[in-house]
Amino acid sequence: LPRYVYPGVALTPRLPVTPQTPATTFFQGLPAPLNIPGLQLSGATGASDPLDRFRWNAFLTWRSDASFVGGGASMTINRWLPVFNLAVSTQAVPRLYEIAAADPDDPDATNPLGLYFERRVTGAFTTTWPFTPRSSLFAAYDLSDRKALSALDPAAVAETVPLRGRVGRLSLGYRFAWSQPTATAISPEDAQTLSLVAGVTAPWLGSVSIDSDGTRAPLTQVQLSAEARTYTVLPKLPNHVFAFRAAAGAALDLQGSAYLGNWQLGGNLGDGAFYVRPPEYRMLRGYPYGAARGDNYWLASAEYRAPIVRIDQGLGALPLFVRVLHAAVFVDAGHAFDQVEDVREVFAPALVGVGAELRLSFVAWWSSALDVRLGYATGVTRPDVAIGPIAPGALWLQWGGAF
Repeated sequence: LPRYVYPGVALTPRLPVTPQTPATTFFQGLPAPLNIPGLQLSGATGASDPLDRFRWNAFLTWRSDASFVGGGASMTINRWLPVFNLAVSTQAVPRLYEIAAADPDDPDATNPLGLYFERRVTGAFTTTWPFTPRSSLFAAYDLSDRKALSALDPAAVAETVPLRGRVGRLSLGYRFAWSQPTATAISPEDAQTLSLVAGVTAPWLGSVSIDSDGTRAPLTQVQLSAEARTYTVLPKLPNHVFAFRAAAGAALDLQGSAYLGNWQLGGNLGDGAFYVRPPEYRMLRGYPYGAARGDNYWLASAEYRAPIVRIDQGLGALPLFVRVLHAAVFVDAGHAFDQVEDVREVFAPALVGVGAELRLSFVAWWSSALDVRLGYATGVTRPDVAIGPIAPGALWLQWGGAF
């Protein structure tokens, strides 16, 4: 039976201002340029046996900007090797595309952005083999059904519209992870992680693109990605950590049949628990969600994390134990793109954001270790898409860690 009920409230990713950017139901009457984000309400529950050999979790979410109720569930069998996991979820995912300029003959005309919400239903089966205490291999099959919840602009540029239809993917990967945290750690300490993933999307796996008029086309693509993270404790400063992340991905379209928009850079959604984030999200603070989009990307982040005050105190008999208030200063950089004619284009238009966060670590419902993050960031490059230093989007409040 369920062992806990965990409620959550968070701001949705701040979306670029477009003609279709929805007004939220919580902030009516404010000027539209403020682009106030919506709220996402969530509730999660789950249980496991004392040895954690069998575990299940379930969650419900509602986001105000899409007026969409989502949810999901997962089950893990950790009794034998390999470990098996089965998961299903449904969610509303914001998707961006370009709208043809009013005067296409004007050489200085740029295509404005359009926005729609995608209803995505996903099922996934994963098996993991931890062949050493630090290393594991995994294989996964996931199938997602993607459908627009609203009509696209009639002037949408077809080659920039993300795939609608079904995406079936078979993935293989390797993961290395190791850490040596202390009892008072505010972050992973003396830790390293590395993940390498290769996936194939093909019609025989259930993949097909479906346009607004019902036209179907096969979809075949190979996707490669890698990510490395390191967390180093500073000498003579216990629990002060320098954290670094580097990641990259490439998608090889073998048919040229569809633009997937495999990765969307921007926003402040980092690692989290209890609900599923779309896999194309890549956090790059100082920019709105989708500031850079493409089937290839690179990303790097560096943070200095330091404790401020250790509280280690509960609130009477309430199931809440506050651990420590800590802070971080950071820089994020990255770019997403499709095809480039010059290798310098991979780096020249990079997004670079700088900022700081206050983070409160606590334990809720006796077992869930969580962080809440209050952050500020601004973009220092690409002023056409950057969040300015005094813009409302420079601030955010989120559950979960950064990375």
